[in-house]
Amino acid sequence: MNDTKMTYEELEEQLNRQALKAAAYREELSQAHDRLAESRSLYMNELQKRQNLEQENEKLKKELQEERIGNLQAEDEVIEMNQVEANKEYHEKGAEAAK
Repeated sequence: MNDTKMTYEELEEQLNRQALKAAAYREELSQAHDRLAESRSLYMNELQKRQNLEQENEKLKKELQEERIGNLQAEDEVIEMNQVEANKEYHEKGAEAAK
């Protein structure tokens, strides 16, 4: 029974090892949290960049759509003006022929 009992020195050494182990765990945990925080900050930064690019993309799509609508309206106006001019010339030629 005396063989299984630890001496004061052995208990003191075991306590010291456990304290060092606990300190090592705390250090590892702290380093893991630092790496996690760094990774998360990089992720959040890239996410913000992506959101900004998506917003810019939507803005440019809207501007392009508005420009296309403006171009179509301008083309329609040109076509209408050409038709009016052609009708005018047709009627003028018809009036000249009637003289």
